[in-house]
Formats: sequence, C-alpha cells, structure tokens
Amino acid sequence: MQTLIYMIRHGESVGNQKRDFLGHTDLPITEKGEKQALSAAKHLASIGFAPDAVYASPLCRAHKTTLLALSLCDAPAPTLLDGLREIYAGEWEGKNFDALDEEYPEERRLWREDVGHACPVGGESVAELYGRVVSTVLTIAKENEGKTVFIGTHATPIRAVETYARGKSADLMCEVPWPSNASLSVYRFDGERLFPICYSFDEFMKDAVDVDHALKY
Repeated sequence: MQTLIYMIRHGESVGNQKRDFLGHTDLPITEKGEKQALSAAKHLASIGFAPDAVYASPLCRAHKTTLLALSLCDAPAPTLLDGLREIYAGEWEGKNFDALDEEYPEERRLWREDVGHACPVGGESVAELYGRVVSTVLTIAKENEGKTVFIGTHATPIRAVETYARGKSADLMCEVPWPSNASLSVYRFDGERLFPICYSFDEFMKDAVDVDHALKY
C-alpha cells in the first residue's frame, strides 16, 4: 500500500532574517515567512490536498507554518513530535553566523563543506539528527499505511530525509542542498522503503514573495 508523505520547511524565521543559528531556540516566523506559508496553502488547495494525518515539530516556526500551509485544506490538527525538531546546536544556539565563523572556524568549515560529519559544539551531531528524524518519519509512515501525511519541520531534518530516501547515509548529506523556506518535499513509502518524488519545490512562491533558494548556514 502506498503512503504519501509531504514535508514542508518552515517559512522565513526571525533567525533566518537575522542570520542566527536557531537550532532549538524557539523564535517565530516573520511576515515574509507567513506569506511564504500562505503561498504554499494556495498551492496545496489548488491540487485538492487533504491529508489524513498531520505532524509538526513543536518549535513555533514549524508549527505555525504547518497551520498556515494547511489553512485552506481539510486537515486534522497537527500532532507535535520532538523527533521532528531542528538540530540541537549546543553553544551555537541563537548565535549569529558571522560570530560562529569567528569563534569556531574549523567546526563551521566542516558544517559547510561536509555537514554529515559535523556537530555544533556541545550539541547534537548531524549523524544523530539523521537517525532521530529518519526513525521518526519511518514510524509515522508505518502508522499511516496507505494514507497521505503532512509533516512540518526544519531544514536539516528535511535534508536528512532526502539523503535517506536517495539511499545514502548521513555521511553523504553534503550531496543534498538545503531546502528553501516553505518549500515542499514529497516521498512515497511502500511499507519498507522511502522513495523521493520531489525535493524543495517552491515554484508556487515565484509570483508571491522572494524565495531564498538555499539557507547558507
């Protein structure tokens, strides 16, 4: 039985706007982020999207984006799961990217060039996030066999799921680009394997708001 999984990255957050590394730091989306999420809502409504189940990270930027993106659809309230949170960034939490580059040059270089082997200082490693998020998404898929599921989450979790769906380990996450704000990624689950259908689709935002095609952590 085919299970479809739609994932959305949160709209532009205050952290994105300020170029801060939020991780678990819980700040909202901006006005632009709300417009991005509403553009996703119009797209989803135009294709008659009606998910059977909805899940989201409890961090407000992902939760709010999920609610806005489904505001024009017939959808149940989201179940909030810690397994869908962004990476815990330890000493990097809430710090500006430029300050991080100055304080942690080698760790930041690894994050940019070989993210699958990276770990924010004092935080969760990307490999640990990969395991956490993939396990959470596979559990969701197995619990919703034959249904359509919508998941609201963050950039690193979606990048991890895309890497897994392409049949690659966390070591090769560097081969997958960052998804854009409020973009949609779609997967098919056949009961055993997760297959990619599309990644970081954001064409629906072209005429509505400026799209940041990749978040440069």
